[in-house]
Amino acid sequence: MTPSDLVFVKLGGAAITDKTKPLTSLPDRIANLADQIARAWKNRPEMQMVIGHGSGSFGHYSAQKYNTKNGVHTTADWQGFAEVWNNARQLNEQVIHALLNVGLPVIAFPPSAWIVTENREPVAFLVEPIRKALENRLIPVVNGDVIFDRASGGTILSTEDVFSLLANELHPSRIILASREPGVWKNYPENTQLAESISFSEFQSASIAAGGSAGMDVTGGMAKKIGLMMEILSRNPAIEITITGGMDNHSVLDALEGRLTGTRLQKDG
Repeated sequence: MTPSDLVFVKLGGAAITDKTKPLTSLPDRIANLADQIARAWKNRPEMQMVIGHGSGSFGHYSAQKYNTKNGVHTTADWQGFAEVWNNARQLNEQVIHALLNVGLPVIAFPPSAWIVTENREPVAFLVEPIRKALENRLIPVVNGDVIFDRASGGTILSTEDVFSLLANELHPSRIILASREPGVWKNYPENTQLAESISFSEFQSASIAAGGSAGMDVTGGMAKKIGLMMEILSRNPAIEITITGGMDNHSVLDALEGRLTGTRLQKDG
C-alpha cells in the first residue's frame, strides 16, 4: 500500500444525526453521503478508503449521562458503558447498511474490539485486520466508541482519535472531515467568512474561531477536532486534511475527487 492510495473520510455526527434529540438519525443525509462516496469509489478505482463516523445524538447523550469518558468503575458505570456502546452501535449499523446499499464493500471495525488505552492513550491495538481488509479492496468502517482503559477502567475515543492512531500506522494521503458546516468559519457565529485554509499558528490565534458543536458532544467541539487534525499533520506533514460540508449533495464527492472544497489545514511555513 502506498500513501497515494489511501483516504480517510469522516461523516460528522452533526451531519448524520440531529444532535439536539437523543437517538435521532438523519437517514436521507446518511444515504446521500453514502451515494457521494460510492460515486467517487466508482470513478477512482485506484483509491483505498477508511470511513469513520461520529456518534452524534446516539453515543454522546448516554456518555454524558454516565460520564464514561472520565472513567468506569462501579457496576452502574459498567452498565452505562454497555449502554453507550449499544447506542453507538445502533448508528453504526445504520451507516453500514446505507454504505452497503450503494454497493460499497464495507466491513465494521468497532474500536472497542481492537484498541486498549491507558489514561486515554492507545497502548495496545491490532491494525493487521484493517490492513488485510484494505489489501483486498474492502472499506473498513470505524466510529467513536467506548474503550477499555488500563488506568480508568473505560473511556471514550472519538473518530478523530481513532484516525490519529491509524494515520501513524497506515499513512493516508488525505483526511476528509464532513461537517455540519461547509468548512471553518473565520467569524463564528456570524458565519459569513469561510477560511480557505488554516495554518497551525492561525488556528491558535484569535483570528480563527472554530466554534462549538450544536447539541451534546462529549469528545469536544469543532475546535478540539481541528486540534487533533493539526496534531496528525505535525507528525505526518504530507497528509492533506480538509474540512468540508456534509449537508449538501456534492462537497464530499468533490473532496474525494480532488476538487477544492471547504477548508484546508496546513502546517506553518
